[in-house]
Amino acid sequence: MNTPAMQPLETPASLDAKAQGLFGPSASPFSFFFSPGRVNLIGEHLDYNGGHVLPCAINRGNYLALRPRADRTIRAFSENFPQSGVWAGDLDQEQCANGWFQFLYGALRVLPHSLPMGFDLFLTGNLPNGAGLSSSASVSTGILYALNQVFHLGHSRVELALLAQQVENRYIGVQCGIMDQYAILMGEADAAIYLNTQKLSHETVPFVLKDLALVISNTNKKRTLAGSAYNDRRRACELAAKALGRPIAGVRPEEILALALPEDVRQKALYVAQEEERSLAAAKALKAQDLSAFASLMNASHAGLRDLFQVTGPELDALSWALRQEGAPGARMTGAGFGGCTVALVPKEDLSGRLERAAARYQAATGLQADHYLVVPSKGTGEL
Repeated sequence: MNTPAMQPLETPASLDAKAQGLFGPSASPFSFFFSPGRVNLIGEHLDYNGGHVLPCAINRGNYLALRPRADRTIRAFSENFPQSGVWAGDLDQEQCANGWFQFLYGALRVLPHSLPMGFDLFLTGNLPNGAGLSSSASVSTGILYALNQVFHLGHSRVELALLAQQVENRYIGVQCGIMDQYAILMGEADAAIYLNTQKLSHETVPFVLKDLALVISNTNKKRTLAGSAYNDRRRACELAAKALGRPIAGVRPEEILALALPEDVRQKALYVAQEEERSLAAAKALKAQDLSAFASLMNASHAGLRDLFQVTGPELDALSWALRQEGAPGARMTGAGFGGCTVALVPKEDLSGRLERAAARYQAATGLQADHYLVVPSKGTGEL
């Protein structure tokens, strides 16, 4: 079991040494950036249903070093995928190899204007891939933010979030909503973002943990979002919204029950309507610093994701149960589901012991070893 509070942070000096060592010296210096991951505290699958979500950026993510070149060449390397090697391309090419380079290629294609010159990009990070912590959105958002800063493109943070969403939709094949990119760009230290996904406006909500720790636990059951049932769930929600004539998140649960819908679609829509109510209640609980009420809402959210939206699976159910058995007042899956991570509030008292025992319970139930990460709500994407 792995229970790091944080992997060692990169600094501008360490990034510069790595990037210079890989690409060699140049008259143009590197600029350095951090693009966090995010954890959604409650409001799962609401961002593409017109609802309110409550995520926060976290102090784990991706570090980028980027410098302009004098020609139109692009060189890129990620320590997260060293087997991919260095990609060497240019601004004018029509296609890109698969793998993480698709995020870079997609970022270049969604920009409304072409760049004046090429660049060197070095990327490294400490987010587990495919675990529901938005590792992909962290990369695409970080690349776009870095390009925006280095080449003075003038895009606002909201515009960058929308562009990063296009990268996922058009080049990665995931029909995600806007939550991940928005939270990564708009995150604040010691706060959550209560985001209205229809209006793209948010309220910063203080997230004071008191005697609890915020713990993300990885089931180590990998999932591939584009190849999972995520897109199927989205299609079910679209069918329900079409029958309703408006987004599901604005509908009361009683209205869902009164509609003539296929039972499978009805269950998905009912979850969305109920989760929207929980999201509002959760934001109010955080404002009142009522972590007990907030934790209860987390548990109810997981139950809805398990029973109605049906995206948890045995691993996420077992891990959230194990954490609650060891004293966590609230534990739920986070992210799209089908594997990935849970998020929990765990008492700081005997924290290591609680997490070790929860991991043992989980391993006994599933045969898998969980990894725990202590995180704190953190500032969004920015320059180091």
